[in-house]
Amino acid sequence: MGKQLVETLTDAAVMDASHISSAIELDGYYGVYETMTEYLNEYIDGFYKSSKDSLLHRYIRTHLVDGFLYEAVIENTPEEYVLCEHNEALFNLFGYTFTDVGDLPPEYPEYDEEYFDEWKEFAEKVNDFYCDNINEHWAEHVFYVLFTNKDFLFRFNTEVAKVVKELKKTDYPDMLKSDGVIKRRSFPVWLQKAVKMRDRNRCQLCGKDLSGTFNLSDENFDHMVPLEDGGTNDPCNIQLTCEHCNKSKGARSRDYKNIIIPFW
Repeated sequence: MGKQLVETLTDAAVMDASHISSAIELDGYYGVYETMTEYLNEYIDGFYKSSKDSLLHRYIRTHLVDGFLYEAVIENTPEEYVLCEHNEALFNLFGYTFTDVGDLPPEYPEYDEEYFDEWKEFAEKVNDFYCDNINEHWAEHVFYVLFTNKDFLFRFNTEVAKVVKELKKTDYPDMLKSDGVIKRRSFPVWLQKAVKMRDRNRCQLCGKDLSGTFNLSDENFDHMVPLEDGGTNDPCNIQLTCEHCNKSKGARSRDYKNIIIPFW
């Protein structure tokens, strides 16, 4: 993969992640609560079971697949969508070019207002093609960016908790301990490894090294937003802590820190 394509991949993933991060707490369709409430059946199993197809993966796909992040761009500046937002280098990453989409608008790649309608039609085709052929893979790259942002994950799980708190045990007896409280489950090995890698083997509350290099490891896996406060067993709600911090945190405490460990 060439340097230009790698830069395109990174820049585009960060761009989409920034859009989602800034929109997460807005009222209306973009919000986590609104989205998960409307499409509850697509998210419900992820509240209880730790799945590699996390709640965040699903949330990202919900917004990318229907083009919600780009509606205004396509409507007002279609040439920017085609040439900048989802440029051809991004399509190349997945083995496609704009010729796979359809007939290119006149004056490509130069934009001329005379051809606005043609650009808009082509931008809509680009978006449809992207959603049908690329989005499923692209969501994974956007997830990588957001999963490393602890502040984002805390805001995301805080919004998810609003949905969980409205669930009734009578409706989901196998999943709920009581109204609005998800049952606890053990964490699979793949999740433990992922959290340790992301958190760099450090307690996310006190910074203690848990790698076993300098001391005997007493690692624990903690719900960032506690189950008793609407938290879930989803991978995005799990953080690494030492045994002391885990036990002293409290059943309803949302204590967390975006700990940054220097490289030198």
